[in-house]
Amino acid sequence: MDDEELQAILDRRVDVRRLLSRLEFTEETVINAALTQAKLYKQASIYRVQKLAQRSNAETKLDLVKAEIGLRKREAIAKKDRTETEIKDMVALNPKHRIARRKLNNALVEEQFAKMLVDAYDMRMQAIRVVAQMAAVDISLDKRMKERAEELGRAYEQIGRKYGR
Repeated sequence: MDDEELQAILDRRVDVRRLLSRLEFTEETVINAALTQAKLYKQASIYRVQKLAQRSNAETKLDLVKAEIGLRKREAIAKKDRTETEIKDMVALNPKHRIARRKLNNALVEEQFAKMLVDAYDMRMQAIRVVAQMAAVDISLDKRMKERAEELGRAYEQIGRKYGR
């Protein structure tokens, strides 16, 4: 995958509310759920990748802000008057650093949410499989019961013919 393809994925709009609303399905809608699963899973995965990239960018931004502020503080304060602990404290108190830290924290939360959304779609696929298997078993049982009922009917008719009923 080249940079353009990756950027196209990162720029794609993903409707998270729609993904959340489509997670649930009923026995009656299982066929539609199965038909849409791959597309919805793909969208959830794209959202996950987007949030991963957002977190990575936020980490890089925070590192750059820390380095920039730290360099400025080191240049502004004479070497004999500063300690690294003081510089770190000054960096941590800087508004640009706090904003970058908050953005990283938000990105981490959003990335975790995106991961859980993909996990939910994994579980949805498993649920679709279970419902489909249950439906197949139900159909098989109905067929067997019908066959048995027909056999009993034939046996009843034979007994009736044999004993004149």
